[in-house]
Amino acid sequence: MIIGLGLPISMRLSAMLVGGETMRAALVSAPGDEALASKVSWQINRIMMILCGLLVPGILLFIAYDIEAGPIITALKWLAIALMAVSTVTGFRRQRKS
Repeated sequence: MIIGLGLPISMRLSAMLVGGETMRAALVSAPGDEALASKVSWQINRIMMILCGLLVPGILLFIAYDIEAGPIITALKWLAIALMAVSTVTGFRRQRKS
């Protein structure tokens, strides 16, 4: 929640507090600004979904409580590993294109 909600809110608040009226008036939007803002927003939401949906519950279940997982948890664990691998490969491919 801190990353998904707190980070964008704090970034907007700090921009309002630090940048005065004269600075905001001098800023002009470039052609790719809207697309970049959309990408940044999607990345922040993706990080929040992965952390809150996969990593934190996985850490609590497998490390903190040291439980023996049944077949459902084991399948979810492998699904999480596969999703992280796909996310990593997608990130590398996009980075090479840039």
